[in-house]
Amino acid sequence: MRASLPWFSRNAIAVSAVALSVGVLAACTSSGSSSSSSSTSPSASASSSANTTPISIGASLSLTGDFSADGLAYQKGYNLWAKDVNAAGGIMGRQVKLTILNDASSPNQVVTNYQTLINTDHVDLTFGPFSSLLTTPASAVAARSGFAFIEGAGGAPTVFQTPQNEADHNVFDVSLPVADEIMPFVNYIASLPASQRPKTAAYPMAQDPFADPPVQLAQQKLQALGVKTVYSNIFPAEPSSYTPQADNVAGKAPDVVVLGSTDVPTVAAFMKAFETNHYTPKWFVAAAGPDQGAAFITAVGAGNADGMMVPNGWYP
Repeated sequence: MRASLPWFSRNAIAVSAVALSVGVLAACTSSGSSSSSSSTSPSASASSSANTTPISIGASLSLTGDFSADGLAYQKGYNLWAKDVNAAGGIMGRQVKLTILNDASSPNQVVTNYQTLINTDHVDLTFGPFSSLLTTPASAVAARSGFAFIEGAGGAPTVFQTPQNEADHNVFDVSLPVADEIMPFVNYIASLPASQRPKTAAYPMAQDPFADPPVQLAQQKLQALGVKTVYSNIFPAEPSSYTPQADNVAGKAPDVVVLGSTDVPTVAAFMKAFETNHYTPKWFVAAAGPDQGAAFITAVGAGNADGMMVPNGWYP
């Protein structure tokens, strides 16, 4: 890790998009010829020319249910990737074919889907679903079948700490590990003169393997900078829990709120409760929700989205 990233976790591993290409090539060449001779025998030539069947890639995505906003976006992303690859001639001269099943945002269904993709559809490679909650059990299915598992989301520590992945190291993530996602904000606070730093902070967290690790690490580091914790609590990821928790935070009136949120409704509920309590934090960071773009703007209003921070790839 670079010395210029003082807060970066030691065990953080971010695999670049190169891993996706390497994983695909490895999967597609596992049954290929081992010959490296410059001359080609007739039989080898015939075998090579016959190897034009599409490369089958299977994925499960949340096309309905709680994660559908992101699942549908990931479907567009995977399809765009396949379109670009095929337009450029495919991989090793072979087109790629995507098979995407709907897991309805269910951990149980995602397991069934990957079992189907591997054992019934006989795909050559697996791409991951959306969310750490679904990626953890899905990657275990891939590991048991000896499959590389390339994911665009699902970087919670629990994903990489499963017994299957620790044994097989089959998960390749192209995104930053989630535990480190709020560290740029922490580094920003650390760069401020002591007189300008926040004095107090609150850390409400919906119970979720994705939402909580970055907030917990941010709390640890901000406390080390002298920012006093006035509220820290993990609550059920259920709508009935949001407003009472937000009211409690507003009652403490902290300078900073770092919210362990899983979706737009979580953040919108906290923003509404803060408004009702006539409380506006100086800094408000959410683990997820504002990154959904138009869905977030529609829920809270464009003016209310001003100054809202989120560690992700979407910027208004």
